[in-house]
Amino acid sequence: EFAAEPLLVAGREAVLHNDFELAQRIAGVLEGFSDTGTWAQSAQLEIAAQPLERFKTLCRRAKEEYRSKIVRDNHSNQHNKQICAAALAHFRTQVQPELNRLKRLLPPESEGYQEAHEEAALLLSGIASDFTWADDFIESEKLYEEALKLAENTFGAVRIQALLEDVRSSAQQQRTSGERISSAPS
Repeated sequence: EFAAEPLLVAGREAVLHNDFELAQRIAGVLEGFSDTGTWAQSAQLEIAAQPLERFKTLCRRAKEEYRSKIVRDNHSNQHNKQICAAALAHFRTQVQPELNRLKRLLPPESEGYQEAHEEAALLLSGIASDFTWADDFIESEKLYEEALKLAENTFGAVRIQALLEDVRSSAQQQRTSGERISSAPS
């Protein structure tokens, strides 16, 4: 642990200077020490703490920004489609790349890794919910399924599973009839 202290310092500095390539290499070296005690995982989490908080903030701000623009009535589906498309594009171009970068800093079994996945899954689940207000239940179902995979082994997965079940019948009806559904599920 004492011998690895310079690695930890270098990892913190790499994150501070946005040198994720170096931070990822250091995290990989620390991963190699995982069989020497829990200190190695703690060191990895310490290096990733600031990027993890930034990622959570990114997800929460996106959720607030896009969800506040959704008009929750049955006559605003065209307006809502534009908002949903923008929210999904933001998720794909901003959130997913950050999640992928963050995952390389964190051990898969770590709490931070799970927190990042859950935060991303809850954001995607919110976008899926908003798609019901755009009368696109098929897309909503698809996004809920993707969110459920992201949320695997988190508390958010239970909530997302329930929301997915709620939207499935509407998506099936939309697939078979091809018609607009008169209202979003409760």
